Amino acid sequence: MSYNPKHLGLIVLLFLSVESLGQLKEVRVMFDSLDQQVKEKYFVREDNPLILDGPYTSFYLNGNIKSKGQYQNNKPSGNWYYYFENAKLKMESEISENEGGYWRYYFENGNISQEGVLKDGKKTGLWQFYYESGQLKSKGYYKEDKREGNWNIYYEDNTLKAQAIYEGDIAWYREFYPSGELKMEGKISSGKSDSTWTHYYKNGNLKAVGEEKNGLKEGKWVYYHETGEKESEGTYEHGQKNGKWKYYYSDGALNAEGKLIADQKEGYWKLFYNSGASLAEGIYDDGSGKYTEYYESGKVKVKGFVKEGVNDSSWTFFYEDGSIEGQCNYEEGEGEYTGFYKNGKPKMKGKLKNGAKTGVWQLYDEKGKLAGLYKTYYDKEEPVVVEPKDPVVKKEPKKEPESSKPSYNFKQRRRISYFQARINEYRSFILSSNPLQTLFGSFPVALEYYYQERLGYELKVALIRNPFYIANRQVATDVPYERGFYIDLRQKFYFEKNIYGLLYFGHEIRYTRSTYGANLSDPVLNRFFKPSLNEDLVEYSIVFGDRVMESHANKGFTLDVWGGLGVGYRSISRNWTNIPAVSNAYRDVNQDPISIPIRIGITVGYVFKYNPSPLYN
Repeated sequence: MSYNPKHLGLIVLLFLSVESLGQLKEVRVMFDSLDQQVKEKYFVREDNPLILDGPYTSFYLNGNIKSKGQYQNNKPSGNWYYYFENAKLKMESEISENEGGYWRYYFENGNISQEGVLKDGKKTGLWQFYYESGQLKSKGYYKEDKREGNWNIYYEDNTLKAQAIYEGDIAWYREFYPSGELKMEGKISSGKSDSTWTHYYKNGNLKAVGEEKNGLKEGKWVYYHETGEKESEGTYEHGQKNGKWKYYYSDGALNAEGKLIADQKEGYWKLFYNSGASLAEGIYDDGSGKYTEYYESGKVKVKGFVKEGVNDSSWTFFYEDGSIEGQCNYEEGEGEYTGFYKNGKPKMKGKLKNGAKTGVWQLYDEKGKLAGLYKTYYDKEEPVVVEPKDPVVKKEPKKEPESSKPSYNFKQRRRISYFQARINEYRSFILSSNPLQTLFGSFPVALEYYYQERLGYELKVALIRNPFYIANRQVATDVPYERGFYIDLRQKFYFEKNIYGLLYFGHEIRYTRSTYGANLSDPVLNRFFKPSLNEDLVEYSIVFGDRVMESHANKGFTLDVWGGLGVGYRSISRNWTNIPAVSNAYRDVNQDPISIPIRIGITVGYVFKYNPSPLYN
């Protein structure tokens, strides 16, 4: 730390007290000229106020010490201490003029985060870094702020994670599994990977090998199965897959091949069964295109469209005899699926996410009656097969491929209420506003936590300015203007979606704080004081509305329209009494203690995708 001459100006403006201490003067700098809170306290020489000498202390606004130490001839010297705002030690140093200073940095829990020597602001000598738990994270030597020689990096259980040998800007890096086996190795240049990098499985077999330049994969890369067989191969450009790629089964048979540009499929792609028969094909443009899947016999199994790598639009599934097995309308990889018996009657309904079944599904008997509910569980991307014992399900024909016939795990139906969580329900945050509301004197911003077709909790904050775009002094004479805010907490109870959107009813409580002012035409009154009227208003309302969403279970735009009626209490305070000219200016301001608000509004917002709820049994 060194003294900044700009403090001289502060000394002139904020100098509070000067006390003699030999040939030194104490200087106190305040946070501002009206505050009595000290920001800095230090000593300067009487003959030269630009030179600091003696104790130095700085403070946070809450009064806690921020740093303290000693200056000697304008240079920090001896022990220095720095603190978090909660008064816990943040870092400390032992400063020596010739050898630099030994520094220790701390986490807020009091454990050391790192320690070593700083000389002229640069790391030098041995430095050690720690986890927040206090365990050693890494250690090694610096020279002129650059690592050199051997460095060891550790897992939090103190087992060796990696070793690096630095030679100037070059480092040879090896990383290990927690059990000690080699995980990867390669060269680092100026802090970024730059060489052939090799990755290994724990059994020692090769996992991947390829070039990295400037920290990004470049050129040809080959990946391997744990058994040693080739898994995939292709080329990268600046860290993205570009060019022809091939994928293989663990026995070496070709699984898929095609071209990628910037990690997106391009042109003709073909997938194969292990036997070599055609499994699927697609023609893509920038990751989007038609997709067709086949049975091993060559009959069409699935037809659909892929958009930017995920299922999109209408997909149709077929039995091997050509009859329709199911249909799904996807939107960004998720959609509602309906499966059919071969006679065309509904068989099952539920949600698909890129072909995998998610959430609870409905199963119907051949007469169209609901037979039960089930959920498909996946183990290593394969569905867990559990046959049902229900006699209705036993009448089904032979087991179909697992992609269309999941395991059945029947559950009793239960009544769902607004406050009872549903399995895999979609939850999200909805941010909304209405800039046009400024034409009516306010600007609202609302944030709602939304439970799919069930509940909504909305917090709304609004700035009140009426008129909104006119400065106070420009408002017409004897016409009151309003300035303030309101806070609104609303609970919504949503009905299931229909063609009109999501209808709901709910209730809200609102607090409003407003100040009314006026530019009076009476020059005598205007000269001596500025009359104002303050309003505090608490209201409770019942509301009804309709939320229209771009997607009821995904991110997108939304429109909320509502109306309602309520009751409230108003408290009025004034800074004048019995002045006719003033009272006349505020004659149009509602000053009745009882409020009967009518709620009408509309907002436009956006649904931000949020993690779905956990499963409830």
